[in-house]
Amino acid sequence: MLISIHLPKTAGSSFASSLNEHFGKALLKDYKDLPLHHSSLNRNKHAIIQSSFNYFRDFDNIQCIHGHFLPLKYRFHKVEKDFKYVTWLREPAERLASQYFYMKRHYSHEKAITQPLLKRIVEEKWSLERFCLGPELRNTYSKFLWGFPTKKIDFIGIVENYDNELNFFSETFLKNNALSPYKQNINPTTNNQSYFSDNPKLKSRITQYHAKDYKLYKAAIELAYKQGRLTNTPPYL
Repeated sequence: MLISIHLPKTAGSSFASSLNEHFGKALLKDYKDLPLHHSSLNRNKHAIIQSSFNYFRDFDNIQCIHGHFLPLKYRFHKVEKDFKYVTWLREPAERLASQYFYMKRHYSHEKAITQPLLKRIVEEKWSLERFCLGPELRNTYSKFLWGFPTKKIDFIGIVENYDNELNFFSETFLKNNALSPYKQNINPTTNNQSYFSDNPKLKSRITQYHAKDYKLYKAAIELAYKQGRLTNTPPYL
């Protein structure tokens, strides 16, 4: 059983398309929780409650679960299956900026009804600085991984090295059944450039404010180097 945690704006939609092509009906997409639209207390409490339900679940013919959820939700299992956990990380400041512009591009009144964070961002006219340096999204990776040790994650892909990482993932977890690469939800205006090319001071402040996420990201890069998955330093570092 593969548990794939889709952290926002870390190529999760592209990865989902590859997983869907491979697993078909054996893939369960779990996007009901919307973790970042809830307080830390409610988000964590929900994951704990759901984990107790999933402990007794046999998952029938499901081979892979992918979506926006805290991995704690699927951490404990009564059934005897080989559970593997995977996720992707992206340079934290670039990920934040990507999420900010993505949410603004895709705002609708219908979405705002069920996504209170989206509603605040647009209706309160948050700037990029307010978005990146506010408490709501501070250390997003750490918020998602609450109650789940990173050592339990079997694969942490580096988004900036996506194609090579996808091949490594296929070789390691899918017995060399290569996944088709997809490119979805990419900001058409960036041309693969940093969001902070003209504002390095803001980037520096974000780096300090999201220190926990940078620690996770750099540890993932170090592991990728050790495993030979990464040969060049990712951009923006």
